Amino acid sequence: MNHQPTSAGSKPLVKSARPAHGSKENIVIQGESPVTEAPSGFRFGRMFPGLASQPVTLKLDACARIGDRMTAMPEPSRLDSAMPAGYTYFGQFVDHDITFDETESLGREADDPTTDILEPTAVGDLVQKRSPSLDLDSLYGVSQGRDERLLDGPRFRIGVTTPSGGLGPVERRLPYDLPRLPASNTNKTARRAVIGDPRNDENLAVAQTHLMWLKFHNTIVDQLMANDPGASQMRLYEQAREIVTKHYQFIVFHDFLKRFIQPDVFDEVIVRRNRQFLRQGPGEVAFMPVEHSVAAYRHGHSQVREIYNWNLNFPSSSFKLLFDFSEVSGTFFGSPTLPSNWIADFRRLYDFNGFALPNLANSQPFTLNHAKMIDPFLAAPLGALPELEPLVAAGRLPFSNLAALNLRRGSMRGLPSGQDAVAQLRSGRPLTKSKMRAVIDLEFDAVMESLGLYDRTPVWLYLLFEAAVSERGERLGRLGSTIVAETFLTLVMTSKISILTPGAEWTPADAQAQIGATAPLNSIPAILAWIDERHPIINPLEDSRLGS
Repeated sequence: MNHQPTSAGSKPLVKSARPAHGSKENIVIQGESPVTEAPSGFRFGRMFPGLASQPVTLKLDACARIGDRMTAMPEPSRLDSAMPAGYTYFGQFVDHDITFDETESLGREADDPTTDILEPTAVGDLVQKRSPSLDLDSLYGVSQGRDERLLDGPRFRIGVTTPSGGLGPVERRLPYDLPRLPASNTNKTARRAVIGDPRNDENLAVAQTHLMWLKFHNTIVDQLMANDPGASQMRLYEQAREIVTKHYQFIVFHDFLKRFIQPDVFDEVIVRRNRQFLRQGPGEVAFMPVEHSVAAYRHGHSQVREIYNWNLNFPSSSFKLLFDFSEVSGTFFGSPTLPSNWIADFRRLYDFNGFALPNLANSQPFTLNHAKMIDPFLAAPLGALPELEPLVAAGRLPFSNLAALNLRRGSMRGLPSGQDAVAQLRSGRPLTKSKMRAVIDLEFDAVMESLGLYDRTPVWLYLLFEAAVSERGERLGRLGSTIVAETFLTLVMTSKISILTPGAEWTPADAQAQIGATAPLNSIPAILAWIDERHPIINPLEDSRLGS
């Protein structure tokens, strides 16, 4: 059965007043009918449409109480996972590539937050501005063609940092920032990054991740140009885009998903391509399951650290500072661009064990950051996001706690309980109260008990419990793994550029000779090391090629 969004009558497509990213139209789909009239009409849908009639609806006060408990665990009490912390922000980068819910309103709310029940918004009323394919339109600005704002010929524009004082490279302007509008003392938008998805300047970690992919594209263009000096700029751009996108899709499967979904689910869904719920294939348009975008894929919020060992200048940087050095969430403390001393040291975000990095042989000792365990707790700073406080003060949001907002969004999207969702699996067994209770503290338990949430747990929260109980926080459990694996397989199968094209399946070994790589680029560290052979990127501030 092909689980498309179910029809709710023949209603027209309506353009929203909000502008879209790049050249995309912003389409509101009224009702829940599939979009066939407009190619830009991307849509959300349900993986479990039969559960739409039995959502978990929460009062705002309930969201706030649970959110407070989820963000109350002190950092020293939360355990690290085995996953290097860079994958947390690569996950955010991927999320921006596949999802952008731009619905004008999250729903109707009463003035009294203690009595309001959040009424679900029809899935078909959601606005999906990002194409539901793993096609890197967040990098390239458009699903097809070129976004000329971003390009200089076949290459991406790269921004330069602002000298930050001190010795060595930090006293210079360096090409390690996103491209930005010219500086202005009176216009905050003057720092705005000119990139395919402005949300990738939301924090410094995801911004430097975006920069890595810009540089990967540019380095491939250089190699292609060396191979064929007479190639047109359009041909170079299109060839590079295809190569980058295919590496990206492979890495999402084999370097990213493998780290946080169950191995047997990976083998069943990704390797053998057996899907229980989603059926779209080549030539079809996928929809984005709300169970993925609003629940399963938000597991990454629990993996955020409170403190990061960022680079040699900032070995103990607060999570908040990563937001301060971005345009969307911060001010750069008055600097017109990223200060040079804040360029990322990627060795602290990804594991380069086994890679030869001769230009960094004499750099200072460092510690690799690890993501936190997947469990029902979030870093304390996520309990009060500073950028949301003005919206709370203006009455536009009920709270600034990320956990509470996730629960609110799930209620507004009419998501089911985890218990109802897991029953849809062929061998699904719901968690018992005793097992859920064992992974939280007494105060959290009291809130769960008083709200009756052990029997019908909001699916996002349930998936965090499932990971903590069944996988000790290292990866998602069976329900979460299935939702994520089926979603990503479908997105790749339906992408116009796809490593799974029938009869033309692709691995990084297929591009190895074309780009002059000595080994297949099958991981993020492998891509960074390949770029670094040509241009410093792994840790420019200690790279001998940039001076001391």
